[in-house]
Amino acid sequence: MTSFDLVAGTTTAGLDQLASNLYAVPAARTGLFKGSLSQHVSPFGDVVLTYDVLAAPTFVLEPPTDAQWQAAQKLNPKQPRPTSDVAQVVFASVSGSVTIGTSPPIAATGGFTVIATLAVADGTAALTPVAVSLDESSFSTWDKIIVNAILIPQALKMAGKLLSFAIPPIPTFLGLSFQPVAAAIESGCVLAGLSLTASAPTDLAGLTPPTGMDVFAMATLTPVNQALANEVNGQTYTEKGQSGPSGWYAAGQIKAASVKLVVSAVDSTLHVAVDGSFSGYGELGGVGVGITKAALCPVGAAADAIANPGDWDKVVASFDLQYSPSPLDVPVTLTAAAPDAKGEQAVEVSIGQLGSVSLIYKPTWSGSVTGTVLSAAAAAFTDLVMSLFGKLIVNDLLKKHGQDITVYTLAPLAQTIDGVTATLTVGAQDLTVLPSQPGQPGPLVAQPFQLTFS
Repeated sequence: MTSFDLVAGTTTAGLDQLASNLYAVPAARTGLFKGSLSQHVSPFGDVVLTYDVLAAPTFVLEPPTDAQWQAAQKLNPKQPRPTSDVAQVVFASVSGSVTIGTSPPIAATGGFTVIATLAVADGTAALTPVAVSLDESSFSTWDKIIVNAILIPQALKMAGKLLSFAIPPIPTFLGLSFQPVAAAIESGCVLAGLSLTASAPTDLAGLTPPTGMDVFAMATLTPVNQALANEVNGQTYTEKGQSGPSGWYAAGQIKAASVKLVVSAVDSTLHVAVDGSFSGYGELGGVGVGITKAALCPVGAAADAIANPGDWDKVVASFDLQYSPSPLDVPVTLTAAAPDAKGEQAVEVSIGQLGSVSLIYKPTWSGSVTGTVLSAAAAAFTDLVMSLFGKLIVNDLLKKHGQDITVYTLAPLAQTIDGVTATLTVGAQDLTVLPSQPGQPGPLVAQPFQLTFS
């Protein structure tokens, strides 16, 4: 059964586009796909090979046939034919000329295919060339010696540099621990995947790529929720406020503890459930309240003035606060920020506005709240509690700790090609919520990448 928390992949079309984009970069066209080599080849002496790849290479994500493998020039002659996780890079049209000593150059045009295998080494998924397949049936002995000694090593070198870009980087999730990288070629895609340390082992067999995305990343909501938990859980949030004219005021404080934010998918949208333990403190005070309090209960007011000089002109209350719906439901989006000065691009959680909420609480005041002034203050406090609760959720909790949390980061790629640096920018685009599919983890958040070479 397919199992992963995060996977990056490229379809055959994505690979072809990558190769075409790289081929169009002048520095790469000259430094990688065109060149001249001079080498001493026994028994001919000094041989000069000039080559020019006339069209961008293309990819075939299938193993070679027995005939192709038998005819191929292998790096390891004893290696058996690879039957899974194999990619072929097809150089359909290559022109070349060979000059031996002072003899006139001999020119020819043809094609060859580089066979590569996908594996994980040092924690990184990579396609590694293992053989070159070309039709040598019409070659003379001299041709074979020259081609095998010069052209094939250069073809492997060329393909190796191209393949270094073939797998998009797995986004970096901040603060999360993952199992080792797994790689596979499945459903016409080159894939690299990760699972959180506490998740089941990564299994990419049978993975279905997202429709309409040639270069993509897909993630379960588990890493997103873990990132939110790391940011939010275990903290206490407080909102204070005061309301009322001169002469009296209503003041309050709302606290939230044991807060949890959990993202889930509802149809094609994401929502965050907000849950926690809420409590409040309130006071009704001011000169007018003190006068009313003294008028209603002069003995109690006098006692307060002696025992608690700071509270003689106020009544106070502490209370627990219940809310409905429970948990609170807030829409959430994952957005791609613009690249920063370093070229890094962050994908962030952005949480929307709090909807309609009902609050249930019953403050038990330290004194009577009858009388015009105290009644007005108590009514104002009711409105204040609702305002404070909304600010606590939206401002203190969501905006400060749940808004624009960087869930993962994409770094720019750079590769030196024979002294020329080609930079591959991996641009994150809008995200799509995919429903659960049989045999695959879900729901999933899928994101296409735009690859740009410069």
